[in-house]
Amino acid sequence: MKMRLPAVIFFFSFVFTATGQQIFISRYIPGNYLINNLHRVDIFNPSLSPRDISGYLLVTRNYSLRVPRGSVIGPRSGFSFARYSSPLGKVDVQLSKTPDFLIRFPDPELPGNYVLLFDRKMNPVDGMYFSPQAGVSFLPDEGSTITFRGDTIPFRAFDESDKFWINRRINLVEDPAVGFIQLTGNWIPTGIRTNLLPATSFPAPVAGWFEGIVSLDFTTRFEENCFFHHIERSEDNQNFYEIGTVQARGTAARGSVYEYYDPGTTPGRKYYYRLRNRDIYGNDIFSPPTEVFAGESASDFFLDVFQARETHSPEINIRFLSRASREIKITLVSENFRVEQQLFSGMVESDRQNLVKLPGALPRAKYLVVAETNEKRYFRELLVE
Repeated sequence: MKMRLPAVIFFFSFVFTATGQQIFISRYIPGNYLINNLHRVDIFNPSLSPRDISGYLLVTRNYSLRVPRGSVIGPRSGFSFARYSSPLGKVDVQLSKTPDFLIRFPDPELPGNYVLLFDRKMNPVDGMYFSPQAGVSFLPDEGSTITFRGDTIPFRAFDESDKFWINRRINLVEDPAVGFIQLTGNWIPTGIRTNLLPATSFPAPVAGWFEGIVSLDFTTRFEENCFFHHIERSEDNQNFYEIGTVQARGTAARGSVYEYYDPGTTPGRKYYYRLRNRDIYGNDIFSPPTEVFAGESASDFFLDVFQARETHSPEINIRFLSRASREIKITLVSENFRVEQQLFSGMVESDRQNLVKLPGALPRAKYLVVAETNEKRYFRELLVE
């Protein structure tokens, strides 16, 4: 049996459609927003297109809020609601500064709480509730919110026995140290300050400059719901700004190899690069920075080492170019300079790119690719993880 809230003149029927591209609530940290600045709700858009959620309705036992105009979630991006700025990540809508925000006063004798997101037609998009008992009386049979202009917007929740709540209920009492995250359609409790599953992990990227272009080679150790890698650049190793993105694999237990080219550098300057990824809970993951000097003039020899893009392929590619026709010898050596394989030996034409493929998997270790001419040796590091 549910508690009936103030009577509503109109009722809306709704249908819940589960699709892989529908926005969903990715994190819910309950609590009275007035006294708990950690309270927040995060929404994630998994599609490749932006989603306008202006006019949507967000409801908990403590408040209801009509999402303000101009609220758009970018492709594969998150969107957050909190009281003010939050120590748990960026805030897109500040509850206290939103006109269509209405405080609700729940019965303190009824343990538990809920969060519901409705679209503009008051169809439920997503939600969850937690309580030490399955049957609760705080889900609204007939609820309504009142906008700043005085308009009444009615809403309804499914009965707690409805299939909508399958995998959306947690048997738990409220704990100020516990929040909830949604993973693959299932809600699980987690510490509010803990990011249990980061989207990825980066070592520092490998950077090189040639002919006015900085090339960045980087790898991920794993990927979980990972959509974009953001490339950031700085000239002082302090103030980084985004210069581009690389689309990620999504989910890959073994990780992946990527390349990015930055043509926007000035010769004679030093640059710093780092990688950033934001997970579906609004947490940012950074790589260590790496530095590169944009040379005054082009080298007479260029050497690049990278792994094939296919995550299942162990193939290593060595690309090189010489400004003059000459004899070149390329060797793979161990970290201790023990020769492992001779990869190439012969004459190359001037200004022609050459590619050598190293088939087969190498043991996990650090290697050096050494290119020798009659005048000089060139080295590139190869890390096989």
